[in-house]
Amino acid sequence: MPPKSSAPKKSAPKKKAAPKTKAAKKKAAPKKVAVKKKPVKKSTKKSTKKSKKRSIKKPILISLLVLVIVIGAGLTYLLTNLNFIVKTAIEKYGSEATQTSVRVSQVKISLKEGSGSIQGLTVGNPKGFETKHAFSLGETGIKIDINSLTKEVKVIDDIRVLAPEIFVEVNADNQNNLQEIQKNLPKAVTSKPKSKTEKKKGEEPRLTIRRILFAEGKIFAKIVPMNKEYELKMRSFEMRNLSGTPTEISKQIISRIASKTLAEVKRKGMGEAAKQVEEEVKKQGMDQLKGLF
Repeated sequence: MPPKSSAPKKSAPKKKAAPKTKAAKKKAAPKKVAVKKKPVKKSTKKSTKKSKKRSIKKPILISLLVLVIVIGAGLTYLLTNLNFIVKTAIEKYGSEATQTSVRVSQVKISLKEGSGSIQGLTVGNPKGFETKHAFSLGETGIKIDINSLTKEVKVIDDIRVLAPEIFVEVNADNQNNLQEIQKNLPKAVTSKPKSKTEKKKGEEPRLTIRRILFAEGKIFAKIVPMNKEYELKMRSFEMRNLSGTPTEISKQIISRIASKTLAEVKRKGMGEAAKQVEEEVKKQGMDQLKGLF
């Protein structure tokens, strides 16, 4: 038998894989195709829109926060300094109206109760008079309409002036202090309340006082040419529905006090003393004294 050949057996040649078709490629790698089709551009647009919205919201929120802080600070200042603000306003507008020194000792306002008090309000005399004050209004109680504080015209329901002291003086030049103060008061202006757009900076606020009462008052009369002094009781009287600026209302109140005081001095001229003054008026021709008594 012929010897077996020891030559190694040749393995069958491997068959080359057939080239994959396009359909097969799509089936084989569906993930890669999905990655390619991601909407990259759309997501960037959304993110930019969101970032823009955030950037717009931030300054709006900051401005609102600042506005709240400013309003809060303003209200805090108003509430904590309200007494000082009212005191300053009375002294400012009162001095401007009378052209004399108007001073207030103390102001207490309670917005919760809608009430307040003014103590030690004095109106000084013009130059040329010996008496220091023309008016000393003692203690004054106030009732405020709280609902009107946010409106254009502020309303004061009631003012009560207890124990006012009025000082009437006729000086050596036969001038009457109350008449001189009345001359200083500004002329009445019959203007209607202006709208918010028409209002200018520095304009006085408008007020309405429904009732003001003067009670338990005293009158001190000093007639320098006659060297006479009198102390009289002042009858209680009230005023209603006063409207205007603080200056205009001050004029109305002071004019009424002056006329009431002079009428009281004339009515209660201490009997014989009044007759003596009348006789002296006839002798010396003092026109202002004649008007006083």
